[in-house]
Amino acid sequence: MMVWCRFFVLFFLAGSMVACVGPSLKINEFGHFVKDFEQAAKEHGRDLRVRHLEIGYGLTIPETAVASCYFLPFVAPHITINRDLWQQIEPACKEMYLFHEMGHCVLHRRHSKKPKSGELPDSLMSWNTLPCDAYLKNRSAYMQELFGQ
Repeated sequence: MMVWCRFFVLFFLAGSMVACVGPSLKINEFGHFVKDFEQAAKEHGRDLRVRHLEIGYGLTIPETAVASCYFLPFVAPHITINRDLWQQIEPACKEMYLFHEMGHCVLHRRHSKKPKSGELPDSLMSWNTLPCDAYLKNRSAYMQELFGQ
């Protein structure tokens, strides 16, 4: 009896783990950002297909963050967006925030070093948020750095 019990538990756990690691893509109205992310990767020599990601509104930590990437066991990485802050951002700048979070959730990139005082970050993955105009002006260089790793 004990052998069957162990077998059942192992079978159940293995089955649930396989079920949880399958493709999970829940991106709601943010799908065009994911497509743009894949396209930017392709333009910079990286064949990338986002298959495991969820994006939605919710509470971010810290509360002052526009968006945050979270990794939890057995589920797809999740980008949570602070709706109040998101609505205050210019449409052209929203890409910058989501590409940064997809850098964490999809590319598994960490934050890069902080720039020296008065310098612009050399990476989209910087601890410091880029000024939107600097991102837009230097987008190609930031994309090359992001996907050229």
